[in-house]
Amino acid sequence: MKITKFGFFLLLVFQISFGQTSDGIPKGFTKIEGLEYVGKITFYLEKKTQTILAYQNGKVKWKAAVMKVCGKPSVGKSEIREIRIENKGLKIVYGKHSFANIEAETGKVICEGQD
Repeated sequence: MKITKFGFFLLLVFQISFGQTSDGIPKGFTKIEGLEYVGKITFYLEKKTQTILAYQNGKVKWKAAVMKVCGKPSVGKSEIREIRIENKGLKIVYGKHSFANIEAETGKVICEGQD
């Protein structure tokens, strides 16, 4: 009985640890609840690399790595603190006082600097 439980445990860990979710979302990305853009674009955040993923019609539309494009913030942790929809894209707050925009349709990152 213990071997069966251990085998089931290994199978479960293997399924969770590798591959993609059943929706085709890469492993490690978490849906950002409450953010859905026109055209049913949903957004996901990967905590480890601080990458934002846009997903539309069953496919990855784009990926944007804010820290890679804009660089590490001079104050605060290198992590995204806030994401909200503004105008035609996402407004990103990272570090303590650093800002960026991501165009929702293209994934283009526009670094706005710090205050």
